[in-house]
Amino acid sequence: MTVAFPPALVDALAAAETEYCAKVSHKDPRDTIHRIYEGTRYSVALLAPFLERVPAARVLEVGSGTAFVLCELINRGVDAVGIEPGSSLGFIGRYERALALLEANGIRPAEAYLKSAVAEDLPFESGSFDLVYSTSVLEHVADARRALSEAVRVLKPAGTVVLTVPNFNSFYEAHYAIPWVPYLLNNKTLAKWYVSRVWRRDPSFVDELNFTTPGKMRALLRELGSATRGDVYPALAGRLSVISSVHYYLSLGHVQKHPALSFVASRPWLALAVTRCVRVLSEVLAALGLASDMRVLVRRGDHRPGLPSSISVGR
Repeated sequence: MTVAFPPALVDALAAAETEYCAKVSHKDPRDTIHRIYEGTRYSVALLAPFLERVPAARVLEVGSGTAFVLCELINRGVDAVGIEPGSSLGFIGRYERALALLEANGIRPAEAYLKSAVAEDLPFESGSFDLVYSTSVLEHVADARRALSEAVRVLKPAGTVVLTVPNFNSFYEAHYAIPWVPYLLNNKTLAKWYVSRVWRRDPSFVDELNFTTPGKMRALLRELGSATRGDVYPALAGRLSVISSVHYYLSLGHVQKHPALSFVASRPWLALAVTRCVRVLSEVLAALGLASDMRVLVRRGDHRPGLPSSISVGR
């Protein structure tokens, strides 16, 4: 990666995560920061199919957090900006620390690239961006429907929203880093009892979470109306993640760097069969609680060449 990560900034970021780690995740703060940093590769890989098709794309990252992804995109020459509020446990002061990272990487003035704002009220004109991206944001916002509507509002015609969202119908909860009981713990009263009594963690953080699930995300997508098209891609955990990757990249036609997928994509009948099979398999495994996250895609306007017209809201 191209992001400069000064030791002094690592110390500052780790210090800021201390309270969150003590109350919620019970992880080492420095390990938490390095895990977030390493996750930048995953985020950039998810965006690659869109950035390669539109080399001059204007990109908005909603919820830049520590700004690792934003910094990486800018360092790669992408025309990108971000927003970050930083006002809840584990996120307080992140906006200022994100500005420090941008400055440390020679991105100045940092305030021109990162705005202090919330997802429900984006400070940009309608139709401003080719691509809107966020990871692990929608579960924290006050109004998920408004946040998603705002992301669509600022898209250019034929633009795309790409979200990574946790799946609370899985066997793992990433904020607390504990095993989860899918479906049963979507009740907040029961979830708080489970967190406090079984795992001896501070249950107050549960109140900050929206329990995002595939069904809830599909319902939100339907509420956006007929001017948009969207889909939910389960992100399976562990070794099963290869199924998710085949489903995602083959559906988007992003196969150039994958010889096996290129072979499949070169034969339309085979591509259709494989895509349908991995989709069904992904959905079945996700229903069994084996998908810890979801990739949510939303497009507005006309179909963009190179992206599958089959992307639609699952019912």
